[in-house]
Order: sequence, then structure tokens, then C-alpha cells
Amino acid sequence: MDRAFIPGMIKRKSGAVIHICSIQHLLPLYDATLAYAAAKGALGTHSKGLANEVGPQGVRVTTISPGFIETSGAHEMIVQLAKSRGIDEDTARHHIIDLTCHLGPLSGQTAGIATSIRKMGPSPNKGPSDLANAGASPVSTHA
Repeated sequence: MDRAFIPGMIKRKSGAVIHICSIQHLLPLYDATLAYAAAKGALGTHSKGLANEVGPQGVRVTTISPGFIETSGAHEMIVQLAKSRGIDEDTARHHIIDLTCHLGPLSGQTAGIATSIRKMGPSPNKGPSDLANAGASPVSTHA
């Protein structure tokens, strides 16, 4: 997608790219999400490099890393984690929530979110993207 849209943004000297990452790259679970965490970590690195490249040309690049949201895929991760560690699903779920909610300054602080939203505004990003971990409170979409 970047390759398709960024040339036009550079030509207009204006644009915004938003990449959705994950906090998983900060705390990969070797027995459940290592490949996913590695991919999201790579996307974060790509975003930072892209921001350095296109920021001076008026294109902003922002990376947003939501906190834990229990989708059907996340529920499968909970099941896998529970099986691999010999614990019940509720304990596995709470383990993940504890990890994601205790990341300190990276865990959904309003200032970080506000900085990312501000970067989507009129002034172009002149440097690396911001990481907004918007989701210190877990959300469940699993029925």
C-alpha cells in the first residue's frame, strides 16, 4: 500500500500514512505469538525508516500499537498459551493482560496518543514516527 500511495503524497508534498502495529513486538510470547511479534516489530522498524525518508517531503508516518483486544484470533492465542503452559484459559488471559497493562510509559498514556493524533494534523512529520500504545485497558470482542 505504501508503494501505491506515497508517490502521490510526495508529489503533493502532503499526506499521512498510518500503520497499525501491535504491542506484541514489545513482549513476544515464544510459545504463542513469536512470528506475529516479529512481523509487527518489522513493521515498526519499516515505519520509522519510512518516516525518516518521506517526512522531509511533507508525508507523515504514524505507527499505532493498540493494546490487548480479545478477538477470535487472540482467543486462539489464549488457548494455545494455556495448553503450552499447562494452565487454564482464564489464567492465560490474565497473564497476557498483566503483561500488556504494565508496560509503564508505553502503555496507552494520553500524551503518547495525543502526540500521534497531532502528527496526523497539518504540520508534516520531520522525523521518526511516534508509537502510541492505545489500549492499556483490554477489550474483549470474543463472545
